[in-house]
Parts: sequence; structure tokens; C-alpha cells
Amino acid sequence: MEATTDSMYDYYDYEFENSTMCDYTEWEPSYSLVPILYMLIFVLGLSGNGVVIFTVWRAQGKRRPTDIYIGNLALADLTFVVTLPLWAVYTALGYHWPFGKALCKISSYVVLLNMYASVFSLTCMSLDRYLAIVRSLSSAQLRTRGYMRASLTVTWLLSCLLAAPTLIFRTTKQEDNSNRTACVMDFSMIVSDKEQENVWVAALSFSSSTLGFLLPFLAMMMCYCFIGCTQLIQKEQKQQSEAVITEVSYRVHHMEMSF
Repeated sequence: MEATTDSMYDYYDYEFENSTMCDYTEWEPSYSLVPILYMLIFVLGLSGNGVVIFTVWRAQGKRRPTDIYIGNLALADLTFVVTLPLWAVYTALGYHWPFGKALCKISSYVVLLNMYASVFSLTCMSLDRYLAIVRSLSSAQLRTRGYMRASLTVTWLLSCLLAAPTLIFRTTKQEDNSNRTACVMDFSMIVSDKEQENVWVAALSFSSSTLGFLLPFLAMMMCYCFIGCTQLIQKEQKQQSEAVITEVSYRVHHMEMSF
């Protein structure tokens, strides 16, 4: 099982051997601190993302592609925020899950779905800025509403697909020596020994780290590097143009004064 309340991204760290669950005695200070933090994030996230979504929705006809991606990002964050009360109760009860298997699967799935949807939305936003600044003349057809809707559809479908293992393997486990029920990853339906389980954990962790962080991060870095270089070139060209205009104006004025 994971070391914290289903730590947001370490969703495939799992240990369930010989029916022995984790020792929670060292985590007792988090029973009160973490739920307060979760509820604070819930209130701020619900209000903040709600305002963003409402603002984008109200600006119909005036919305730019960037506005749509920002609204989509707020929607992805909102889906995660609404699960925080469940995780707050889970922590407050000493990491006991009282909500049943269905909510264990759904809430865990939503957390991972948020991670992928948020990262992919940021990547789309970066690509849109790249097309608008670096390829402004040749990218008009790629920044239409049709392409934008297609990119958002792909973003959510891909996010749903990549988060699917959590929906499949998340379940509730009852501890043998207590009444505590944990919401954990369980690969027993497809593996028969610990070595095979470790392979699955490693593969899912690698895929989430690569597809949910590394590749989007590299894509965003490349986009903003090109944007930065383009703006520097444009700034230098503007300065050179201003210098030429100033020089020409000076010479014209000097010739007029000579006559």
C-alpha cells in the first residue's frame, strides 16, 4: 500500500504480502493535519476553478483557443478537487476506507485522470502558443475551432485510457488484525507471485512517469524554447528597423538643412 493517502501520483506503489498491511502508527500526526489541508484545497479549488469555468463559459464568441484550454484545465482540476473530501475522511479515520469498492475505484481513477488531462491540456496550450507565435502565417488552419475540439477530444480519451489500470486494479482490502479497510492496488487477478506483481508495478509506474510527465515536459520545453528564440529574433529585427529608420530620418533632415 502507499505511504500516504494514496499519494497523488505514486498510484502504483503497492505492497500486500502474507495478508499484512502497513503499520500506521508513525502516521498518526497526519490524521488531523492532512484532512485539514485537503479540505482547504477543496474549498479553494472548487471556488477558483468554478470561477474560471464560469468566466470562460460566459465569454462565448470572444474566446480564444488559449481560453478554451484554460477552461479545460480548470475542468480537469475540478474533477480532482471533488474527490478530496473522500480522501480527507480516509485519512482522518486512520487510512480506513468506509465508502466501498466502487468509490475506491472511481475516486482513484479520477485522481489519475486529472493528472493526465491537466498535463495534456498544458501541452496543448504550449503547442497553441508555439503555432501562434512561431508559425503564425502557416498555422491558421491548425488553430480553428474544429482542430481545437479534436485536440480536446483526444486529450480526454487518451487520459481516460491511460488512467484505466487504476479503475481495473483498485479495490478495497480488509486487514486481518483490525477493522481497517484500505483502498489499494491489487494485481492478484492477473499475477500469481510477487515477481510478476513487481513487473506490473514497474511498468505502470514507468508509463505514468513517461507519458504523464517526461514527454509532455519535453514538448512544452521545446515549444517555449522556440517561442523565446523567435521573440528574441523579432526584438532584434525591430531594433534594427528602428535604427535604420532613425538613420534615414537623420540623413533626410540633414540634407534638408543643407539646402
